[in-house]
Amino acid sequence: MTTITKEEVKAFIEQIESDLANGWEAQIFELKLARIALASLEAEPIGAFHIADQLVGGTSDYIKDGEWPIDNGVIEVYAAPPATVVPEKLPCSVELKPGLIIGKGCKTETLLTALRRRADYYAKIDTFTPAERAEHDASIEAFKAMLPTPADSQGRPRAPVVPPAIKQDYKVIKSILPTANPDEYACCIAADMWNACRTAMLNGGKS
Repeated sequence: MTTITKEEVKAFIEQIESDLANGWEAQIFELKLARIALASLEAEPIGAFHIADQLVGGTSDYIKDGEWPIDNGVIEVYAAPPATVVPEKLPCSVELKPGLIIGKGCKTETLLTALRRRADYYAKIDTFTPAERAEHDASIEAFKAMLPTPADSQGRPRAPVVPPAIKQDYKVIKSILPTANPDEYACCIAADMWNACRTAMLNGGKS
């Protein structure tokens, strides 16, 4: 089970609302999911049962006008909202950004995971120095050169040249984006993996 904090959900919502403001209207579905998750994390107690001498009181003191029982041994009581039906799999394709599509039938959890990874990625980019950003951009361009190129003159697709060290990771990335062409987001993840492998090899296994 994946644990998502209230702060992470709020960050998802801010990112999605920003994307919607830029015209990416296909993100309405995941915005609804994020708001549902946030509502469940922000639920406030409506009352409490009091425990004294290992006995539970037969009634509960309900909160009114902002008052709250201060006795020791309080068990908070929450209202149970109607169960919200969230599909296990996406009923339609969801475009996270132009060209980056989570396909119909993918697990909803996959979408939330992609949102989290994207938020983490952009947060990391924001901390880069100009030199680090230049190195990062160069890595992206180098990895893009390894991706599939258009079909040859006979209509045969050219196979991508993927370093053996990250073949499995590349497949995982592609499985998360089943209907999309590789774009900068997928490249960034795979390029980071490749750079980590390359650094380890250059260091000869030394930390």
